[in-house]
Amino acid sequence: MNMMDSKTPLLPSNTRSTIPDVDPHTSSVEDTSFLGIESSTSSVCWGNSDSWEKVTSEFTAPSSIYNGLDVEQKASRYINFQSGEANVLVDESIEETTIRFDMAFQNPEDQDFIEIRKEERAEGILRLVVDVKHPVPEHICMKLDITVTLSSAGILDTLSIEAPNEAVTVHGEHNPVFFNILALSTANGRITTTESVTGGKVIFSTANGEIIAKGLTGNDVTLSTANGNVDVEIDTLSGNLVGSTANGKIAVNVAAITGTSSKVQLSTANGKIAATLPDSFESSFDINSVIGKVSVESINHPEKIHFKEHHNALHMSGYYGDIDKKTENRVEVSSVVGGSSIVFA
Repeated sequence: MNMMDSKTPLLPSNTRSTIPDVDPHTSSVEDTSFLGIESSTSSVCWGNSDSWEKVTSEFTAPSSIYNGLDVEQKASRYINFQSGEANVLVDESIEETTIRFDMAFQNPEDQDFIEIRKEERAEGILRLVVDVKHPVPEHICMKLDITVTLSSAGILDTLSIEAPNEAVTVHGEHNPVFFNILALSTANGRITTTESVTGGKVIFSTANGEIIAKGLTGNDVTLSTANGNVDVEIDTLSGNLVGSTANGKIAVNVAAITGTSSKVQLSTANGKIAATLPDSFESSFDINSVIGKVSVESINHPEKIHFKEHHNALHMSGYYGDIDKKTENRVEVSSVVGGSSIVFA
């Protein structure tokens, strides 16, 4: 098949499974790739996954057909996932974006109960779903690594990865990466971006893991974790920043904020918050803690800090900048247990 033909569906390669051709003009298309052999009676995960049966499935997403990618690893009570990795990187030497699934099974026969389902959406978003196929054995032990290799920095408008037990990393240290929408989600793993990752809308969410980002550029950035630290360095923010964790500290350093009505909102129930914002970000502020001291300071212009009359070690509010020319920018920092600080530098 001609990979550049707009009628060409997703093509798998170097895989033990097969996916039948489909009509790309169908508004709702769903294909299934079945991996493996027979049934399984696995009940307990044992041994190192390095010795497990390995299966690789690789797909290509022609840019003439797709402008978005959605990869989802379904959670299931039947599957015990060992911690894996999901990586996103750029390789300009390849012709088309590839998505590779490296799977390892403790019991080789369990391959028969895992499928990679493909959905082609009318808006040009390709969706690949790793899911369990019924009927299933009592227990499946498997490990899954996902690698998305982009053929160029801005080849996809949108990228969404949802993996329950993966460490997700977007690599921009060697080649910059651009998305209009970048959404990464994991239930039990960290989320990391390296230098030069840009997203119009950035959403990072994990239930049990850290969020670490360096060199991030975004319009609206949302960072949330239930149990983990948030440590983020943002080069440029043009919209809003929301960061939250139930149990962990938040450290945010923003080099430049270009919006005129931007809102920075950070909150944690149990942990410290340190927000370092650009000296030029004139804004109203409100910072409070139930148990823990709070502070607001400016490295170069302390005279620009205007506190409201009533403030104390647990709550401070006011305005940073020219009091006669207030902007609509706002900073809100809130913690229950832990000290918090806002520094304009």
